[in-house]
Amino acid sequence: HDDDDDEGFILATLGDVPLSDIEDAWILDSACTADVTGNKALFTKLARTQPSTMQLADNSTVQSMHVGLLSIQVDKGHSLDRPNAKFVPNLKKNLIALRLLLKDGFEIAKWDIDAAILIRDTCVLRFTRHRGLYILRPYADQINSCLVRQATPKLVQWHMRLAHLNFGAIKQAARDGVMEGLHLTKSDLAQDYSCEVCEVAKARRMSYKNTKPYRAHVPLERVHIDKGGPITPPTFGGKRHYELYVDEGSRFKWLFLLTSKSESFDNFKKFHVTVERQHDYKL
Repeated sequence: HDDDDDEGFILATLGDVPLSDIEDAWILDSACTADVTGNKALFTKLARTQPSTMQLADNSTVQSMHVGLLSIQVDKGHSLDRPNAKFVPNLKKNLIALRLLLKDGFEIAKWDIDAAILIRDTCVLRFTRHRGLYILRPYADQINSCLVRQATPKLVQWHMRLAHLNFGAIKQAARDGVMEGLHLTKSDLAQDYSCEVCEVAKARRMSYKNTKPYRAHVPLERVHIDKGGPITPPTFGGKRHYELYVDEGSRFKWLFLLTSKSESFDNFKKFHVTVERQHDYKL
């Protein structure tokens, strides 16, 4: 479906993930055509609109009659604003549409079986894979749940102290005893960790297909029109506007002077008839 359609698809709503696991989280949905939630309290602004029907993965449908602004706190300094999110009563999960994020300028920096990372300027969205779904959990301050903080593993601490030196080199240095003060237990050495900062830094932007823009090769295949005015002072004949026609194939130009903009359409009709009579090509 196009973005302008009244009907959208929602695929992630039918998963078997317990609601308690993802109650406050947002699910990244690659098939959804709109950002959707059933929690009215999440909206910063909410307005009634024309009813729109949304189709679920099991071919059942639900109706949305409200559209509003969502502001999702993704970290301490950034929030993700979704201005056209739909409110669907009784919907048990929060869905965020991947296609809308890409349309809004986000780029995929990482996508694998463990996580998905999307970046736009300094805003980073980190989705972790949980029971087959990519989950974005709001920043702790927004949901008032910052009660317990997990201790940072020693290996990760040394990784950050040493300017993000790779974990393998740190483990080898600990085994060889070549670094004073570096003490890691066997359990520290046995663990494998990943660093989001390193993953983002090493991510490569997806390349664009190198294609040359098409250019017309025969007369009248493509004609560009440039309009200007009003001109001050007017010409001696009282003309205050102009139209410049440029044929892309031959680069030939026609300049027409007009008294007012209202003459533009009649001028084009005359031009159309004249050039097709003079040449064996159609405009």
